[in-house]
Amino acid sequence: MMTLNRIVCASGAALVLGACQSMPSPAPAPALRTAVVPQQKSYFPSDAELRELLQVLVEQGQSEGFVLGLLEPDGRRRVIAYGDAGAGAPPLSSRSVFETGSIVKTFTGAILADMVRRGAVSLNDPVAKFLPAGVKVPSRNGRQITLLDLATHTSGLPRNLDQDKVRDPSNPYADIPIEDVYEFLSSHELRRDIGAKWEYSNLGFGLLGHALTRVAGVETVDELVRERITGPLKMGTTQFGRGNGLEARMAKGHDQYGDVVPYWNFGAFKGAGGLNSTVEDMLTYLNANVGEPGSPIEAAMRDAHQPRHDLDIKGNAAALGWDYRARPGRTIVYKSGSTAGFAGALGFDPDTGAGVVILGNGKGFESRVNVVIQLLKGGRPEFRKTSVPLSEIEPLLGLYEYEGGNRRFFTKDGKLFTRLSGGQDMEVFPAADDRFFYGPGTLSWFEVKRDAGGKHVMSMYPGGSGEADTSVRTGPVPAG
Repeated sequence: MMTLNRIVCASGAALVLGACQSMPSPAPAPALRTAVVPQQKSYFPSDAELRELLQVLVEQGQSEGFVLGLLEPDGRRRVIAYGDAGAGAPPLSSRSVFETGSIVKTFTGAILADMVRRGAVSLNDPVAKFLPAGVKVPSRNGRQITLLDLATHTSGLPRNLDQDKVRDPSNPYADIPIEDVYEFLSSHELRRDIGAKWEYSNLGFGLLGHALTRVAGVETVDELVRERITGPLKMGTTQFGRGNGLEARMAKGHDQYGDVVPYWNFGAFKGAGGLNSTVEDMLTYLNANVGEPGSPIEAAMRDAHQPRHDLDIKGNAAALGWDYRARPGRTIVYKSGSTAGFAGALGFDPDTGAGVVILGNGKGFESRVNVVIQLLKGGRPEFRKTSVPLSEIEPLLGLYEYEGGNRRFFTKDGKLFTRLSGGQDMEVFPAADDRFFYGPGTLSWFEVKRDAGGKHVMSMYPGGSGEADTSVRTGPVPAG
């Protein structure tokens, strides 16, 4: 029961996108890991605890329903479903179909890595090399945008095309032809140096996917994904669009207010988003990303996991379509995605081979990444919500100051809160040893200890970081 508090309360709350060369034939289907018999104790919490987690997330309004898939380090799989698929949709199960948004970027990254291994491209090739001769790609200070820049969101290109290119705001990526992208590129002026800063770009990944189709000599990203990944892995219900009977198995997507919204379609941006899939198929995909590679495409997947561009938080980096998070003793590779009515995430620990995927049919699933990360941290409670009399906590309350600001730690209506200078009240929950953690909005936690001089020091670990931001108690919380 209390494991849930670690996942829900400590775990956090968090696509809303030359000449053709002949390529070798796709690799044969890789061998899947087989479950160890007899079955070992699960790496993750029990089904009952996980079902309670999903129930709490639904009650918080993060989604109408969820399907959670777990890949044990020995290859066993578990699936837990909870909630409502939406009016007229079949009950949620491992085979329910969801929009997965930006998760397709990991497919695009793997295909890029595969082409590098085959010698068809280099990560440092300018993308202009693979576009029609008349297309002008913006450059800056003599630097051209490379395939690596596109795959790590460091190209300097904006998140999306200008709004005047959107035909239908409720389906913003539909019916956008590649000619619109070419036209935008030919007139766009970059605002920052290429490779200097990470800036999320659906446009960049859409362009990358298109360039890779031209290298492979195929017409669409659909063909490329099917030939290189979903076909060999036998992921039969992972595809762009809702044909082949998928629409009858689709969950209904809901916006943040709980209203049903239209499904999304993708034109030139399929390298950035648009795959529909199931937890069943996503577990197969995770399985292909962990353990010893069993085929050339699985070896390319391992290349795509490697950090390529360091981000602002120490240990975080951009890989090829994946997000990379390294902390002492634990590395997690993950990706999230969302559309107008769906949100989800998947990730794995490359050292243990454990994997998690969670798909929801609600736009409001802000904690998707943090649920994945916390489950991959072993499924063992680091924090247990503890009943502590406020009288024991009162000596720790007060104004904590740090260079450039302060944080208030106080009670209101019998509950505990903190507030950064200029920020909002954030409820916190007591754990053991003068530690406190936040609700589903964040992985952050803090502890309060006395220093050698007897002063109370608050050590805050933002986003679950291994490095603390410290502040010192200077007195009681000011009135007002």
